[in-house]
Amino acid sequence: MLEELKKRSVRQVMPCVLILLALGIGLLIYFGPKCFLLVRGPVKFEDLSIDQLEGQYVTANYELTFGMFAEEITTETSRYGSSSEYSSNQYYLMLVGGLDRYLYSEDYFEFVGVEFPKHYYSQADEVYNDSADFFTDDMSTLDVLDSGFTITGQIVPLTGELLGYYRDYAEQLDYTEEEFNQYFAPYCLRVDKIGGMPYSIIALCTLGGAVLAVIAAVMLIRAQTGSYQKKLVNSLKAIGGDMEVERASNDYNTAQELVKGVRLGRLYLFNNLTAKSQAIPYKTIVWAYSSDTKHKRYGVTTGTTYSADMYLEDKSFHSIPLNKDARDKLIRFLAENVPGAIVGYSKELASLYQKDYTKFLQLRGEKAAQNTAGGSPEP
Repeated sequence: MLEELKKRSVRQVMPCVLILLALGIGLLIYFGPKCFLLVRGPVKFEDLSIDQLEGQYVTANYELTFGMFAEEITTETSRYGSSSEYSSNQYYLMLVGGLDRYLYSEDYFEFVGVEFPKHYYSQADEVYNDSADFFTDDMSTLDVLDSGFTITGQIVPLTGELLGYYRDYAEQLDYTEEEFNQYFAPYCLRVDKIGGMPYSIIALCTLGGAVLAVIAAVMLIRAQTGSYQKKLVNSLKAIGGDMEVERASNDYNTAQELVKGVRLGRLYLFNNLTAKSQAIPYKTIVWAYSSDTKHKRYGVTTGTTYSADMYLEDKSFHSIPLNKDARDKLIRFLAENVPGAIVGYSKELASLYQKDYTKFLQLRGEKAAQNTAGGSPEP
């Protein structure tokens, strides 16, 4: 019995294991490299040349800008049809390698874009204003550039409209097409993002992928080692030790199969519809009845779930989902073969069970005595 139940548990958990593994591995493949960059830490932006920018996760000192070349406006529409607009990102020019690279050299300025999300706007404005003062003073003093701050993020290609705005802004600064191609790196440092995603999302999704993969592995290991039958074995041993385990095994082998996963033995009702195997002694069933659960959507019934519900002597509740025919057959079997169980539902029985369990058990005892006297065989 136990070996067969173990194999059944493996089959039961396998679809869930495969789904969890697929999700977990997918998350790790997609977010893992980004998380690796995050854990490894950024490289220094000022140490990179214009040819080394693409894909780099960097930290930079943002202290000088040549202006804003684009602003992203997001439109939100409420459920009532009204809409609102707000600025979600601003795009500025910054010098490749930082300002210090050009102070004492005759190198031409090289530029790259930088994307600031909304919560950086006030800091970016201060740098913009200081930069305007710096250029107005003919770059005679660096003291005005005192509002710089450190940023981190990944440098990614500029595409689509953003690249067009970037090119247009270069023209406004009187750069030719040839100069644009030479001195304007077609990239953008996206602040606090790797692969276009915030650090928190990357960390959470990578962790989630790892957790899903571990859960899948644990489920499979538990199924293969018989862990899902541990509670069943312990409950049987509590009744009569190893002899009861053997007795239940023999009962299982000769039991009638109601549906795949549910067997009706002489002593036990075996429920293996889930990975956790269950053997319910008939003599412990106090109350059993049919249950129909209707599922509705917008007031329209879309389906019905059928189950055999039962309460045991320890007041534990068990519900076995079945198709209607199998459910009705199980309830009839219990009514005909378990004299110690009250079979059928009524509001009066429900009220008695909840309010006066002792009297409910007394009613159960009277029913058992009547059925036994009438010749009903006790399983």
